[in-house]
Amino acid sequence: MSSPRGPNPFERPMGPLAAVAWVVALIVVFVIGLDVLGALRGPSIDEVSVALIEAAAACAVLFLIARVHAPNGALADIAGARPLGFAPLLAAALMGAFAIGPLGELYARLLHRFPIAHERAAEVASALVVMTRGQRIAGVVAVSTIGPVVEELVFRGALASGVERSTGRATAAFTSVATFALFYGLFEPRQLAIGGALAILLTYARFATGSVLAAIAAHLAFRCADMAHDARVFGTLDPLVTEPRTWPLALLVGATIATLVLAALLPRLARASASEAPPAAPRDPPRGA
Repeated sequence: MSSPRGPNPFERPMGPLAAVAWVVALIVVFVIGLDVLGALRGPSIDEVSVALIEAAAACAVLFLIARVHAPNGALADIAGARPLGFAPLLAAALMGAFAIGPLGELYARLLHRFPIAHERAAEVASALVVMTRGQRIAGVVAVSTIGPVVEELVFRGALASGVERSTGRATAAFTSVATFALFYGLFEPRQLAIGGALAILLTYARFATGSVLAAIAAHLAFRCADMAHDARVFGTLDPLVTEPRTWPLALLVGATIATLVLAALLPRLARASASEAPPAAPRDPPRGA
C-alpha cells in the first residue's frame, strides 16, 4: 500500500501501546456516558443517544490526542483527512458496499456456530419493543452514519497517523486493525472477528489512498448496504431480533470479486487523483518557529 506523503503534525511519539491506551480511554468515556444516561433515563436507552454519546467520547479523545501529541497541528492533519478526488472516493465507497456480501456471510456463519442465547435475544427484543418503529429506525440510521464517521476519525485517522509517524506504516496498520477489533469485541465477543475483518478493509482504504476520507466513505457505504440488505430481506430497517440469512452463492461470489477488483484499483485511482490535483499552498510555520 502506498500513499502520498502529506503534512504530519505529530510532534510527540505515539506507539502502539499509546494507541491502545487511547482506545481504552475512548471505551471508558463511552461507558461512563452510557451509565450516566442510564441513571437519568432508566435502563432503556435509544440508539440515537448511544450514537451521540459515542460521538462525544470520540471528540473528547481526539481533542486530548491533539493536545498531547500534536499541540500545534490542524485537526484535519491530525485525523489524516487529506483531500481526495471523486474517483478514489467512489471506488472506496463501492468497495465498502460490496464487502457486505463476504462479511455478512462471515457473520451469518459465526451466528450459526455461536448463536445468540434465547435469554439475551428476549432481553434485546423487550428493550426495543417499547420504542416506536420510527424511534428504532432513527436509531439504526444514527448508528450507521454517526458511528462510522467518528470511529474512522479515531482509528484510521488520529491513531493510524500517529503510530505511522512513530513506528511505520506496517505497525500502524496492525495497530488500527487490532484496536478496532478490540473496540467491537469488548461489548460483543461475537463481533471480534467481524470488527477485525472490517478493520482490514478500512485500514487498506486509508493507507492505499493516504486519506481517512476513503475509510469514512467505505465504512458509511458498508453500513448503508447493511441497512439495504435488512430492508430487502426482512422488510424493515429495524428487525428486532433476527438471524442473518446466508447469501446466495452467485451473489456472494460476485460481491467478493467486486470488492477485490475495487481494492486493486483504489491505489491507482488515488495516485492519478493526486497527480491531477494542484500543488498545495505552503502553510505558515507554527508560532515561535
